[in-house]
Amino acid sequence: MFIGRKIELEILTELIQKKTSSLVVCKGRRRIGKSALITQYGQTQKRFLQFQGLSASVGQTNQHQLDNFAEQLAKQANLPGLTFKTWSEAFASLACVIRTLRTVVLIDEISWMGGSTTEIFLVD
Repeated sequence: MFIGRKIELEILTELIQKKTSSLVVCKGRRRIGKSALITQYGQTQKRFLQFQGLSASVGQTNQHQLDNFAEQLAKQANLPGLTFKTWSEAFASLACVIRTLRTVVLIDEISWMGGSTTEIFLVD
């Protein structure tokens, strides 16, 4: 059971019913249920994609994060193996996948994903 987030769930429901896309950023202290809120909501929708960044570790590179994202996208979208050289490529591929159906996308720990890059994300 999910308790105490009625207002937030109503806001998300209003946003998904719009004819245009929305970007929602959940910000707050650790361990207060931000990811659980979006996961709970996403599971009520026709399509929900969830991406988890790799936790920071010694020797980890931006390419490790890109490979992890590619693996998660391929698995959830039933695509053959994907590889990306840049985050722009990765997000452009995600945009193609979600273009045809309303989709809730959770990118959890996004700061870990881009922690070792200065790339600017541009997705049309």
